[in-house]
Amino acid sequence: MKPARVLLSVITSASLLLIAAVGQRNEGQTLEDTQTAAGSSQVIQGTTYINHTAHFTLTVPSDWHVNTDLVRTTPSAVGAVAAPRGGVGILMQRWDYSVSPEAAKQALERAFSRGFPGYHKISETLMTIGGDRAPSFTFHYDRPPETHAHLPGKMFVVLIQNGHGILGVMCEAPEPSFDRLESTFKQIVLSYHYSASL
Repeated sequence: MKPARVLLSVITSASLLLIAAVGQRNEGQTLEDTQTAAGSSQVIQGTTYINHTAHFTLTVPSDWHVNTDLVRTTPSAVGAVAAPRGGVGILMQRWDYSVSPEAAKQALERAFSRGFPGYHKISETLMTIGGDRAPSFTFHYDRPPETHAHLPGKMFVVLIQNGHGILGVMCEAPEPSFDRLESTFKQIVLSYHYSASL
């Protein structure tokens, strides 16, 4: 199995668990899975990543590129960017939930703790992004033997209010690369800017 497919299957499973965990709208109405990936519109111009689907921009390194395959095959994905070297990237999923980013974070943590082998939360912080509170957490997990020479991975996850929904920004890399790129991931996330006119 290819490394991207292994990560994709875990993220997909966790995404579906998140949908089930916080899948209630107002007055107990069941939430449907919002599959926006098919119509996702994303582009990088210079160092500006523009997501027309979820109406936001990020500043990314100039050698990064969009990953349309991951978006096309991941439930609720609205965007994905990747570094030129394999195994490093950011997946963005959007859920039209009427819950707080903190409630979404708690549900995602539960889902990831069940979906990622060797899950171990390293840290959690409350960030301010676009003037809003954005909970985040970082965790370690074990990768299957066929991926990246069985290097363990790390993921930095941030839940951001995005219009009337929640945007999950998941920054992932093999552990040695992650430690080197962690500040880059945080700069990218902190550059988030929402604009309904995009």
